[in-house]
Amino acid sequence: MTTAIRTARYLTFIALAVTVNLLVFTLHSASWFPASRQDFVRAGLVFDCFITIPLCYWLLLVRPGLRGKTSLVLIGALSVIRGAYLLPSRAGVLLGIAAEAGLIIYIVTKVKRIEDLFPSKTLARIARAEIDVYRYAFGSGKPATLAANARAFTIHEASGAASLFWLMACLTPIEAGVIHFILPTKLAWILTGLSIYGAVWMIAVARSFNALPIVVESEVITLRRGMLASMYIPRDAIASISRKPDTSIKYARFAVLADPAVYIDFKTPLTVELPMGFTRQVRGASVASDDAPGFFNAISGT
Repeated sequence: MTTAIRTARYLTFIALAVTVNLLVFTLHSASWFPASRQDFVRAGLVFDCFITIPLCYWLLLVRPGLRGKTSLVLIGALSVIRGAYLLPSRAGVLLGIAAEAGLIIYIVTKVKRIEDLFPSKTLARIARAEIDVYRYAFGSGKPATLAANARAFTIHEASGAASLFWLMACLTPIEAGVIHFILPTKLAWILTGLSIYGAVWMIAVARSFNALPIVVESEVITLRRGMLASMYIPRDAIASISRKPDTSIKYARFAVLADPAVYIDFKTPLTVELPMGFTRQVRGASVASDDAPGFFNAISGT
């Protein structure tokens, strides 16, 4: 199957899904629509949400092998949840809760890779990033057990970076409370929701520094800036290690509220992973470890 055909299939499904949702917005409970026809229109929209969208997704993308069967579960669940809003309030709420619960149970028990669930790699990366936020905010926060020949190094203790993020997380709800006295109620609650999410995100960042240390092993070095950035450096990809930067190289920074003390140059560009699944290529990495001499000796083999 050529790239043009694959693109056409994806665009066709997206256009169909957008059209159905636009029809839901414009026709559902429209005041200009005859009351005798509203139930008929609602039934048609529910059918489109429950059946048409998942069926077209299967025909256009799953059946030709462009997407896995697992992703059909997500599309089906989202379609049911969307259609549930068209039903009478109590039935719609119950159906929406059932669809969400079923999707969660399916993900927990059946899905081995989150990439298999989503219709695109971009959505999968975004979903994984969101899951990481709650995992680090509310999980145990303990670093994984290291191999026998591995050493872990932190970057946050000397600078107090984790404490700063905790402080901002505590101040955010206070600011959210103040906006209720300044802004209209609806806008205030929207900003409050965003503030709560921001506080959870900052807690996740603060706890991730301890959960995700830098790890130096015999064959690979794993650099991390908490959940904010990470990269894997094979030993044979390192060109040089120094205490001063090469001014011609733009380094990926693995430091928080501190100046880097170790600079690693690569033979070829390597990938650094950023929040929300974004990536970029870099020719070097700068590190500010809490134990700068120990880290330098560990990666240089001295």
